[in-house]
Amino acid sequence: MNAKKRRAKSTATETHLVRDAEAWDNVELFLVSAVISILSIRFYLELTGYPKVGGGGLHIAHVLWGGLLMLVAVMLLLIWWNPSMRRFGAFLAGLGFGTFIDEIGKFITHDNDYFFEPAAMIMYTIFILLFLSARVLIGNRPMSEGEERANRSVRELIPAPASTLGSKVGFYFTAKDRVVGIYRKIVLNRWFKIVLTAGFIVIGVSGLATVAGTIARRPDLDPGVSFAQMAASTASLACIWAGIWFLGRSRLRAYIWFKRSVLINMYITQIFVFYYHQFAALGGLAQYLLLYFALHFVIARESEAGVD
Repeated sequence: MNAKKRRAKSTATETHLVRDAEAWDNVELFLVSAVISILSIRFYLELTGYPKVGGGGLHIAHVLWGGLLMLVAVMLLLIWWNPSMRRFGAFLAGLGFGTFIDEIGKFITHDNDYFFEPAAMIMYTIFILLFLSARVLIGNRPMSEGEERANRSVRELIPAPASTLGSKVGFYFTAKDRVVGIYRKIVLNRWFKIVLTAGFIVIGVSGLATVAGTIARRPDLDPGVSFAQMAASTASLACIWAGIWFLGRSRLRAYIWFKRSVLINMYITQIFVFYYHQFAALGGLAQYLLLYFALHFVIARESEAGVD
């Protein structure tokens, strides 16, 4: 087959985009490794007193190392089809992106301020946008027959050898599955559901006052920022109160409303929390992530049981 025919055949088969069955795993690995990269760099620099890398008048910013890691990741994805190497590429790309974006404060300020306070908020917002973009692109619809056949063919023709770099990244998913299994058992305990519900009731009663108090202690805040945070927090609390109202009528609907409250908090309210507290806000975000997964497991169990 000559080059012209190959190009024609390639064009004909590319009229429909084919999703990777492991697309979400790769995106998750990218995001997790990026976050780990940022936190590791910040922790290391704090321990070592922010050393200068380079001699004389030179300083090799770690944004360059981030670019190099992303370049290596792109080359891996361009050269090899192996799913295991694509996974390793996602891991390297995440490390590179985290190393790159960690210095965002230096490139949006006149004085190259690495400690620019809104930097953490900007990074968090970018991660949220990346996550939502991936959700939209991957979609929730099941894979078509053609997509399943294409994925199956690749994995049958190119089995992942145990010795590749990509296969070594699999320890993350193995560890995650074990942790998720343990957490699911805890969450689906009857007493945990009672504690979870009681916790949301407490949040619903005290939440708005807490937000108002935070804003009152920061009179220097921009009025627009204060209004946006109050609006997001009010919407989140409204979902909690809707869930409380449904508790006596439908546990499933109550949990769904609680989950909506958590999503509003993570997607919007936490942006302002990072604005106020920078990386100290990670503790609160971790708590909301645990709440989100707890509600995800509980809703799935209630749906399977046919409980309304």
